[in-house]
Amino acid sequence: MARFEIAETAARRKTNRIEGTVTLSCSVGMAQFGLDQIIPRFLQDNPRVTVVQRTSNRMEDLIKSGIDMAIRGHMDILPDSSLIQVRLAQVEWHIFCSPEYLSNLHSPDDPAGLANHPALVLGRPGTAHQWLLTDDDGQSASVPCKVRFASDDMSTLKNAAALSLGLVALPAYVCRPEVDAGSLVRVLPSWTAGTPQISLLMPSREGLLPAFEVLLEFLKRELPTVLTGDGGKVP
Repeated sequence: MARFEIAETAARRKTNRIEGTVTLSCSVGMAQFGLDQIIPRFLQDNPRVTVVQRTSNRMEDLIKSGIDMAIRGHMDILPDSSLIQVRLAQVEWHIFCSPEYLSNLHSPDDPAGLANHPALVLGRPGTAHQWLLTDDDGQSASVPCKVRFASDDMSTLKNAAALSLGLVALPAYVCRPEVDAGSLVRVLPSWTAGTPQISLLMPSREGLLPAFEVLLEFLKRELPTVLTGDGGKVP
């Protein structure tokens, strides 16, 4: 079967016929704020390609689940495996709040000034929660906070922050529209709340159909621009 697929791929390359179905896995946030514009544009440019996008905040086994490629965010180096790993970008997470909430912070330029403020947290927090921050000089700070609201949905957290319900840590690209509109502001501009790596994972590159290769190259080219805002890529 593998030899047949490789032969079929070679034949399709010769005829320049880009078609097929690609199953792509990603988190809910990546689907909503990273891929929401560029995947439809990819489909416009490739009318014979079908993309099946599976969104989940849980890590899935690509091979068992029949997933062709997955976009994952991770802080640590991914363990060695049979998966092909393509680094796309590094994404800064910032602390945000509403302009009204910012005016109530006693020391908005000092991490200690955020201590014990209500936190709007992505995911499922433990009994104690902390902002883990790093400044431009490499100094770190751990700030305890009180969880007011936790959710797996970034849109809901952004809305809660805009209503002055507390502080939220989210990827910079996710909150870019609200910052531009003035409904959210960045707290501690010289500090970040993490810089995770965004990688694309695939079971194998051998015998990839042209549709897979075209989508892979498209994501490598377009997604870093969306995530970083300046087109910066990770070598």
